[in-house]
Amino acid sequence: MKVILDEGVPKQVTRILHGHDVTTVPEAGWASVKNGKLLALIEEAGYGAFVTCDKNMESQQTFSNRPFAILLLSCNHWPTIKPNIAKIAEAVDQAKPGTVRLVECGEFLKRRRPYEP
Repeated sequence: MKVILDEGVPKQVTRILHGHDVTTVPEAGWASVKNGKLLALIEEAGYGAFVTCDKNMESQQTFSNRPFAILLLSCNHWPTIKPNIAKIAEAVDQAKPGTVRLVECGEFLKRRRPYEP
């Protein structure tokens, strides 16, 4: 399956999607393209799945008529995602056109610096 990763998805994810033709939005020449236009380009190019970390996309766009699946990763922090890579690979393998699936792969919590008076 042809799979495309959004700009915020760690590039290391490409290495875990064995058996798929994987590219990134910047590699396709679509860096900084807004969501509506980006989805149209993905559709025209014949991708089967779009992997993103953009949690706003689901509420801003309609996917039911799209000929590709949308996989929303819960975070984009590679050290947090890394222990959950099997979940991402499985979600891509099971992707169906017109579906949106949240892939729970952890949550990155920034450490706050201690208050220094």
